[in-house]
Amino acid sequence: MRDGMCLCGAVTFEVSGRQADPRACHCKQCCRQTGHYFAAVRAKDTSVRFTTDEGLIWREDESDHIRIALGALEGTGNLYLDRRIHVENNGDYYKIADTLPQVKGEGQ
Repeated sequence: MRDGMCLCGAVTFEVSGRQADPRACHCKQCCRQTGHYFAAVRAKDTSVRFTTDEGLIWREDESDHIRIALGALEGTGNLYLDRRIHVENNGDYYKIADTLPQVKGEGQ
């Protein structure tokens, strides 16, 4: 079980079960939404339980998974970035200097 919360702590949640390996997404949508690339873990939406009134949650219609920002988790334990995706959209203000696999597009 992993606990998480938003920046102000008004929204809290728990994630149970196995989460997919975290990825860093460099797509334009993630960069515009977060201000930088988005590091997130994917979990079955049924494994996420909001422990406060969550208000507005964005979900993909076609998916039974939810992506959770790594920074929202209280502890990442043994979760480490697995790869970088959509690297063709990498911002020109930084260089990727690690050895993680770099994939164009979603990359399964």
